[in-house]
Amino acid sequence: MLFPSRLLISFLIPLVILGLGIWFTVNTEINRGSVRVAGALVGKADVELTVKDCHLEEEFARTLVVVAEALNRDSVDVSLSPNLFQAVLVPSSSPLGDEIQHYIYRPLRFQSLCPQAPESFSRIPPGAVRSFTLYFWAENLPRGEEWRDYYLSLEYYDPAQSLMLSKLLNPAE
Repeated sequence: MLFPSRLLISFLIPLVILGLGIWFTVNTEINRGSVRVAGALVGKADVELTVKDCHLEEEFARTLVVVAEALNRDSVDVSLSPNLFQAVLVPSSSPLGDEIQHYIYRPLRFQSLCPQAPESFSRIPPGAVRSFTLYFWAENLPRGEEWRDYYLSLEYYDPAQSLMLSKLLNPAE
């Protein structure tokens, strides 16, 4: 007798359970982009951000005006709050890393329009486009030839939706 029967069974049962677990994992296809938890979509939203216009106005105070559109390519509603947009100014000579010098600007005011969701300033139904006009305070932004020493980008980060959008800007004076 090579092995006592109890020893054989004590090795065989965990081996069978482990084998079934591996088989189940390999044969089950889960699309993590469409997992629903309590009715909410878990996964990254599919939103395409396009910057239509970016210019500086000098009427009462110097203002950076950014006109952007967000297309919801997902199958569920997406919410983009205009308050979460920010303009980020970074010197082009800054080394990459944790200690990069950058300046963050939040919108002073905004306009947000979506014909499919007129009652909301943030909701974008599936297949719909929401247009944003964002106004940033720009008194200390570069002027004229100073722009070649800086990068300016429009950033959106919403940790609740795991959504981050970024577009480089080229403001016209």
